[in-house]
Amino acid sequence: MTFDIQHAFSCPKGGLIINRHNEMRDTTAEILKEVNPVVVIEPSLTPLTGEQLDYKSSNKADHARADISVKDFWIKGQVAFSDIR
Repeated sequence: MTFDIQHAFSCPKGGLIINRHNEMRDTTAEILKEVNPVVVIEPSLTPLTGEQLDYKSSNKADHARADISVKDFWIKGQVAFSDIR
């Protein structure tokens, strides 16, 4: 496969897709920090210990990370994890 403009914009293994994703993640985190200072970019998730997840899109890897976490987003004292798509 040749590397051309179309490939650069659509390759899921790198290139501009990752750069656009990271830019959206960082912009979202900056906006959230204006309202809540407890924002973490790419926090680690707790490893699974036998839980069954219903969705095929669930990240079940040992070193899984979310894109952003925000404390007190929905409920005071809890951390909300979010994935940027």
